Amino acid sequence: MNKTVITSLLSVGALAAYAQGTLNFTDYDYGTIITHIWINSNPNGSLVLSGNTAADTPAGTQTYTGFVKLGGSGVNTGPNGLVGNGLNFTAQLEALGGATTAVPLSSLHPVTQYTATFSTTAARAGTWTPPVISNDPGIPGAGGIAPTADIAVACWYNAGGTITTLAAAQASGNGIWGESPEVVAFSLTAPSSITSKPQGFNNDQDTVSFSISGIPEPSTIALGLMAAGVFFARSRKI
Repeated sequence: MNKTVITSLLSVGALAAYAQGTLNFTDYDYGTIITHIWINSNPNGSLVLSGNTAADTPAGTQTYTGFVKLGGSGVNTGPNGLVGNGLNFTAQLEALGGATTAVPLSSLHPVTQYTATFSTTAARAGTWTPPVISNDPGIPGAGGIAPTADIAVACWYNAGGTITTLAAAQASGNGIWGESPEVVAFSLTAPSSITSKPQGFNNDQDTVSFSISGIPEPSTIALGLMAAGVFFARSRKI
């Protein structure tokens, strides 16, 4: 996915036989990492972008002209009347534990404990609310003293919490979803590690801001098909 924040996290307790590497699933750690997820302000817009803006941490050069941040303090505002309510959107980590080379995004698997909805405050629009995780089982397949995983962030419109997976969002009629660029061989925190503060995405492991897109609403599709039909009928008469 573009790279959104996800920082290596402390795992409490001794290293268990089947313990896996963990991370801190957040895109807002002030002074270390701040990224955002956007959506095209045109409800039917298909353009997607990735990269940090000058206001992100670390700062970048990307601009999201014509886009709006997901979530915020509004209710049922923005494209398709969905964006203002952060609870309408879900962010979830995707990962392939143990990977050290790039793989297709389709090869990554959802990590269910790293799932969150977006902030409902104006100041934090575009960022999700980190989940509170007890006894984090870590990322499957990411074991050992120096665990790694290929990771990305998926985001989708959840229809009031009724669309609970990216696959379901991809199959649904609204089609509002997206994925960040993949981060290859991300260094996870080993279960035996003890740190005083989650480490940020540095050393070329930064995730970045990115946007998601929607598909034309059914009425738009119907109008398009109608227009195509009229054109075809007229062309047969000529």
